Amino acid sequence: MAEPALKLPPDPDAFLDWEMRQAERYELVFGDVRIMVGAAMGHNTVADNIHVAFANRLRGGACRAWRADTRVRNPNDDLTYPDVVVSCTPRRPDELFIDDPVLIIEVLPPSTSHYDQTEKRWVYQAIPTLQQLVYVAPDKAKLELVTREPDGSWRSVFVTGLDAELPLASLDITLPMTEIYADTAVAEQAKGAG
Repeated sequence: MAEPALKLPPDPDAFLDWEMRQAERYELVFGDVRIMVGAAMGHNTVADNIHVAFANRLRGGACRAWRADTRVRNPNDDLTYPDVVVSCTPRRPDELFIDDPVLIIEVLPPSTSHYDQTEKRWVYQAIPTLQQLVYVAPDKAKLELVTREPDGSWRSVFVTGLDAELPLASLDITLPMTEIYADTAVAEQAKGAG
């Protein structure tokens, strides 16, 4: 999640140099610099569940899932930190960002939901390699799957309920919603209602 913009020089190389000397993480979006603040435990549990699910399914293949400390850079030099990003290109240990993701996951906290679903969506959709975006509600079994169509347009499908599955054609895998929401208040509420 991100706080309101700081006024710093928006040059991406100078920004990267500056950010690497900071104790906190920052995003550079449309020339504005935003500090990344800590997330709630429910948010982190959902993001961790998704990362672990990808790591287990992708192990040994060409693609790899990266967690929230991994920067993504788009062709316009915007730099962001999605909750989970998947790239299918071998990476060097000294790389500072991924510029060719195939899938990005954002878990939506109430404080930055609008920013994540507008400005950051535009940043992500400018990446030519990106095939799918997933926006995940941390407090209910609901997500939005956004897929790039063959003509370059984007199509949204909503997936709801713990009995549903998230189909990810970009990676040829499916994630059960029960796995995404394991060990969360969402799962506990479902147990209590059952």
